[in-house]
Amino acid sequence: LRAVGTAPRLAPLPRIPTPNDATLDAYRTYLTRERDLAPATARFYLQVAQAVLPGDGDLTRLTAHTVTRRILDLSHRYSVAFTKYWVTAVRVLLRYLFAHGKIATDLIGAIPAVAGWRLFGATGSGDVFSLDAKTGCAQWSFATGQLVRSVSVGTLSGGKAAVFFADNRGFATALDAETGALLWSTGVEDHPLAKVTAAPTFFEDRVIGFWCPNCPAESRPDPEAFRAKLP
Repeated sequence: LRAVGTAPRLAPLPRIPTPNDATLDAYRTYLTRERDLAPATARFYLQVAQAVLPGDGDLTRLTAHTVTRRILDLSHRYSVAFTKYWVTAVRVLLRYLFAHGKIATDLIGAIPAVAGWRLFGATGSGDVFSLDAKTGCAQWSFATGQLVRSVSVGTLSGGKAAVFFADNRGFATALDAETGALLWSTGVEDHPLAKVTAAPTFFEDRVIGFWCPNCPAESRPDPEAFRAKLP
C-alpha cells in the first residue's frame, strides 16, 4: 500500500551513534571519492568494516588474531565465493587503516587466502599455515623463520594446488597446498636489502611479485637472470 501511495510512509529510524562513526565516515569518503567504487560495492565494504572494527571504537584491539578469527567464523556459515568477496573487503579496509595511520601494524598478513574449504595464511612469527574452513582445525604448518606478510593460492598446469609467498630475505617459495610440502624456494635478488613486501600473484604458471623496494635501480634483478634461476 505504501508503494502505491495509499498508506503513509514510515519515518526513517533515527541513527544511533556508535564509537566507530568517525572512522566509518572517513572510510566512506575514501571508498566513494578516492576509490570511486559503485554505491552498492561501497555499502558492502562499509558493512564488512562495521563487522570487523571493534565495537568500542578502540582500533588497538584490532589484531591479527581477531582478523583471522572473524574470517574463520564467517567461513563456517557462508560459501567459498562469498567468503572470498568478504576477504577482499577486509583487505581494502586494513590497507586503508594502515596507510592512513589509524592502526600501527600492517595486518594484511593476517588475512588468509581462501581456496575450496581451506584457509591459508601466515603468522607474525614466520609460519605459513592451512586451516580447515569448516572446523578451524590446522591441516599443516610450514616454518620459514622469516617475516611473511601474506600468501596467495593457485593451481599449476598439472592440477596441483600450490601456496605462494615471499619473505623479507627476497625469497619466493611454493608449497603443496594439500600437504604443505616444499615445492621450490628461489632467491629473487642477492642484494642485502632485498625483500618482497607482498604475496606473489600466480597467473598461467607464472609467479609475479614486487621486490627490493630499498635497492638502487642499478642493483635490481635482471628479469632474464631471474628467470634462469627458477626451477
